[in-house]
Amino acid sequence: ARMALTRAEYQALENSVGEGKDKVSGKAPFSSSFSSSSRMITKIFTPSRVIWMFVVVNLLNYVDRGIIPGAPNQFQSFIHATTSVPESSESTYLGLLQSVFIASFSVAVVVAGNFVHIYPPFKVMGGGLAIWCVAVFISGFARPLSSFNVLVLGRALSGVGEASFQCIAPAFIQDYAPNS
Repeated sequence: ARMALTRAEYQALENSVGEGKDKVSGKAPFSSSFSSSSRMITKIFTPSRVIWMFVVVNLLNYVDRGIIPGAPNQFQSFIHATTSVPESSESTYLGLLQSVFIASFSVAVVVAGNFVHIYPPFKVMGGGLAIWCVAVFISGFARPLSSFNVLVLGRALSGVGEASFQCIAPAFIQDYAPNS
């Protein structure tokens, strides 16, 4: 197997960024991970659609990430009602919610970063976003169930779901972003 590119191949590769496929091989970026359906994926997910999809998902991720610090009074009253802890300890439980999210995110980002070498990146991101949706659903049931533990589980899964997107999306953006 030839490892080095000729000057013409390198130039063609540089010019192909943002067009959805490599002009040298004719394959989509990350093609070593893609299955035979990659051609269909690159037709559906044009570079501009991919970028806008990432912008929207990233915005939702940041809203989710900042919800606890953004509404501390509501979460403290929920903590007080569900755990029966003294008012002086509520901030500890509030910190636990953020810590569980960051801890699960930190572990999952390493796992997702390794999965991208085994599975197609869109499938890894899709799986992560599915986990994130389930996490939001679970978090929504914490109040009707009056369960702080359910909310902790939802926050932990939310970190896992966001991790897949945050570690894979930058490489996709670099490959699909149109040249300026």
